[in-house]
Parts: sequence; C-alpha cells; structure tokens
Amino acid sequence: MLEQIRAFQKMNNHPMPTDVAAKITWLEQMVQQNTEAVAQLNQAWTTYNNEGRLAADVTYGHTYVCDRSLEVKAHLLDGLRAPCTAGAEALDSVERVRQKYQPSLDNETTTLLKKLQDLVKNEQQAIAKLNKAWADFLPDNALSGPADFGFEYCDPEATIKAYAMDGILNICTKGAQRAKDIADLRQAKNPTLPTPVTQKVDFLQQEVQRLEKESLTLNQAWQHLLDQNSTGDFVYVYEFPCNRAQDVQAQLLDAYNNPCS
Repeated sequence: MLEQIRAFQKMNNHPMPTDVAAKITWLEQMVQQNTEAVAQLNQAWTTYNNEGRLAADVTYGHTYVCDRSLEVKAHLLDGLRAPCTAGAEALDSVERVRQKYQPSLDNETTTLLKKLQDLVKNEQQAIAKLNKAWADFLPDNALSGPADFGFEYCDPEATIKAYAMDGILNICTKGAQRAKDIADLRQAKNPTLPTPVTQKVDFLQQEVQRLEKESLTLNQAWQHLLDQNSTGDFVYVYEFPCNRAQDVQAQLLDAYNNPCS
C-alpha cells in the first residue's frame, strides 16, 4: 500500500493537502515500526532455533496485525524460554490467536508448538505420578509398589516431595544427601510448603541425625574399648540398619562387660 501511495505521489503535480500528507507520514512511521518489530522477533526466533535458548534481555512484541503467525511465534518463544512458569499460559495464548485468526503455520513453527505442548504435558503427567506416590507414601513412609517418580519438576514443592520420599525410602544410601538437597533447594527457592511436606522433611532430617549419632556413639564406645580395655559408660543401641557390622560390635561390647551372660 505504501509503495502505491509513493508511486501516486510521484505522478501528482499538485500540492499535497496537509491532512493527507500527515496521514502518509503516519503510515510511513507505522510501516517502519512494524518492519523493525518483525525483524526483532525474527532475530529472537532464529536465535532460539539455533541455540535452544534466549538470553533474559531479549525482547520482542506480541502484536502483528499484518501476519498473525508472528504472534504465534512470539507466544511460543515466551513458553519455550520459560516452560515452567509460562508454558501453559503461552499455549493458551497460541490457541486464542489460532482460533481467532486461523494463521497458516510453517513446519518450523508447528515443530516448536509440538515441543512446547510436550513439555507442558510431560510436566503434568510427571506431577500426577508423583502425587500418586506421595498419597501412597504419606501414611506409613512406605510405597505399596516400586517407586515410579522422577526428581526434576518446575514446582520446588514437587521436587522436595520427591527428595523426601527418596531419602526416607533409602535412608542409608541417600538420606543424608537428600536432606542436603532439600536444604539447598529451600534456601535457593524459599518455597512455601504445606504441613505434610514439612513433616516429612523434618522426619528425614531427624532420622539422618539419629542414625549418625547412634553410629558415632557406638564407634566411640568401641574405640574406648580398644584404647582403654573397657567400655566406659557409653549408652548405645543394638540395631544399625545401615551397618550391620555395628550390630555385632554392640553385642561384643555387652559380652565384654558380661562375658558369663
């Protein structure tokens, strides 16, 4: 349209009315702004396709009245650069544009649309699996079947649930590490956790501390026996699920004090 107007201007030998000239200037500005906006979005689109990510300072518009497929691209970039926080909302925005304007999408756009749909769907399915396991685990700190959940979620609360279950179920091999993982995540994200989650986290921490303390006490008693040829006045337990050799040591300490019994 602007090119046609410019062609008419060249053929016109009469002075251009002020109001018409003003509208032509406005149209030229709009065309320039649209050209710049499209170039900015296309640059962001190319960068994401080449690198699989976008820097935080990359910006672009979301309204392209001349080509609604660009609006789909803009919303897709929103979701793909932050699928955890913006993925579902971006898909809703894409659907609104498609229903209202029915833009034609190229193969590249449909491929990335499928990618975002899968990311959001997979997260929802993973959360459903985790919540099923969590409901099974809550009453007695045990699962009725094999553990079937992952450890990477958008929601920190979900990740903490998974860590807590993993740590409690595998207290000897993973308890201390999962307690640390939870502490690190809470410090980094500061999520608000419901009471059942904090109770399991507290239980995990207490169990780790209890087992460590009981093991340390027995080791001290055993070392005292080796160094002083006596058991001293250490108070120790007799069951060490994470180190059955210490069960034997505890019994030997008792036998040293009471060889006849």
